[in-house]
Amino acid sequence: MFDGPAAAAASGTTEMLSAGGGSKSGGHKAAAAADVLTSAQAESAQRVADGEPPPPLGAKMRRGGAPSGRRRKTSAATSRDGRGAAAAAGLASDDASVAVLSALRDLGMTVEDVQRAVRRRPAVLRCDVVRDIAPVVAFLRSPPLSLRNRRQLAKVVLHGPSIFCQPRPLETFTPRIAFLLDVAMVPATQLSAVVVRRPHLLWANLVTMGAVVTYLRGSLPELKPADIGALLARVPQALLLAPPALAKNVRWLRDTCGLVTSKDLSAVVSALPLVLLLNTERTLAPRVALLKKEYKLPTAALAKVLVATPHLLEASVDGDLRAQVARLQSYGEFSSDDLSRVITTVPAFFGLDFTDRLTWLREQVGLDAAELAHVVRTLPAVLMYAVDGNLDRKWAFLSSMMGATKADVVAQPRLLSYHLEQRAMPRHAFLASRGLTGVAVGAVLGCTDKAFCRDVAGCNLEEYRAYERDGHWLLFYNPIL
Repeated sequence: MFDGPAAAAASGTTEMLSAGGGSKSGGHKAAAAADVLTSAQAESAQRVADGEPPPPLGAKMRRGGAPSGRRRKTSAATSRDGRGAAAAAGLASDDASVAVLSALRDLGMTVEDVQRAVRRRPAVLRCDVVRDIAPVVAFLRSPPLSLRNRRQLAKVVLHGPSIFCQPRPLETFTPRIAFLLDVAMVPATQLSAVVVRRPHLLWANLVTMGAVVTYLRGSLPELKPADIGALLARVPQALLLAPPALAKNVRWLRDTCGLVTSKDLSAVVSALPLVLLLNTERTLAPRVALLKKEYKLPTAALAKVLVATPHLLEASVDGDLRAQVARLQSYGEFSSDDLSRVITTVPAFFGLDFTDRLTWLREQVGLDAAELAHVVRTLPAVLMYAVDGNLDRKWAFLSSMMGATKADVVAQPRLLSYHLEQRAMPRHAFLASRGLTGVAVGAVLGCTDKAFCRDVAGCNLEEYRAYERDGHWLLFYNPIL
């Protein structure tokens, strides 16, 4: 199958895996392999005695961890009366099985890794080192995978010990590598990492994988094929599922979370591809229920929150979501309606670090807990304003130049939202140029330009606009600037 470097690699691998049978190091490896077997046998027997059979191969990859009917039957048959462990012990009782265990250790696997691999796939002990293992290792070490690192090789075997049990392995692996690169469009730079994480892709059903790629491209039209490839590189296990399994989560995102537009759906899935695989009932639903029921978010608002912070779908309900609300509550009291308003207005709420803003309001403006809560519920956007260069600069001007006090902020929290150069400074300078002083800051800033001219400055709108355009107001602040 391989010529040149690949053939040399296969030869070298065979020599490496076969060497040491009569050497001192080989004796140590054989002894270690026997220890592995004894430990695995004892652990498996104990699990059976406790009524807890070993997990079937691939159970964790299935949705919700539920094994298939065939695997449940196989697991039960294997574990009954401890015969599965005894069978594994029998397989490893000869020199060939010990050679396999030694070969696995030579690939960089720890004793514990070998234990887990054998438990997952006892048939690996029936493999022949030269015939089955060496060619596979040579394939993994050759381009395009080029897994030279022993730890990478060890992970491949740990994650997919069945890799040595495939008939005609090289002919099986090659078309699937081509599929990953040319059809799924997994980036070549990430191919080896994908195979290390999910070696099962090397012998997965090509028709099923093709159907998954087709489904994703149809369901996420906002994403280019290369984007889908990058997505699959992050969750390669999606290729091992059938489209109906993915469609269940997509429907849930649309119906329950309000991600009805392809743009919003694509944005969330692209940012958090794992959402295609997470269990909707056990993992996703509790997070969404907290937002919709306890914090009273309408579905449309929930969609905006998810687009802004998709990772909240995998966040801890207590450690992340409730903890973020608790941070806000530590500065003042907020009802469920208040929280709904805050989160709806600031969709990125769960991704913000707003403690410096709230501390600034308390320490620099002097707000107590009730006043601070009132300001935040009236102007939730204040949670997003930077302190340095925004709030502190704005408050310095409002308080020192315009006479603003804490009471003004409590009466009109939006004073903290008005642009300094585009509203506060030109209006204040214009009034000063006309000899109008002592006007309440709320009256000066809390209205439109038209109302400001009519009710406060006593001029026509064009006169003020001309003053604003020609920049004369800058002269008023030259000593400051």
